[in-house]
Amino acid sequence: MAKAYMVRTASNGDLISEIQGGIKKEVSVSCTMGKKLCSVCGADLYKGGCDHEKGGEYGGKLCYHILDEPLDAYEWSFVAVPAQVNAGVTKRFALREKHESTDKSHELALAREAFEKDVLRLSYFCKPFMSAKRVKELAELMTVTELIDFRGRLEKQAAENEEVYKAERESFITGDYKM
Repeated sequence: MAKAYMVRTASNGDLISEIQGGIKKEVSVSCTMGKKLCSVCGADLYKGGCDHEKGGEYGGKLCYHILDEPLDAYEWSFVAVPAQVNAGVTKRFALREKHESTDKSHELALAREAFEKDVLRLSYFCKPFMSAKRVKELAELMTVTELIDFRGRLEKQAAENEEVYKAERESFITGDYKM
């Protein structure tokens, strides 16, 4: 796990908003590792390795390479599709002294992120329309309780809009539509 911080400036404001909004989250890391181990037999591939092929199955066990003993990280980049499926950014996560509170903090951060995404998605179905940037800014200022309430209101508005749309569509099809 790598930790980094970014100074909030006008020039990187959009990037910070995209990270906080969950748009920029997958990463690729360029690094040097002390060991590269076979998942099947444990051999260090830097020291000659083994005969197992990455991606192959051996006795029901998938072969992949385990990167161990990190030595240096040169850079990381945001990418559309990371080679490491679970590589990504976790925002607003601070380690605590107790492992239990760390798990709860992480779970709360994930729940908050999910609520922010729901609010953004639902806002597209509601009138009047608001820019995605503005919805993200508002969501970031809300507490989790406020996000839950706001999501509920947006769900109700989206459902009402869907009923209006269905009625308008039906009247258009039947010829009863008034301009």
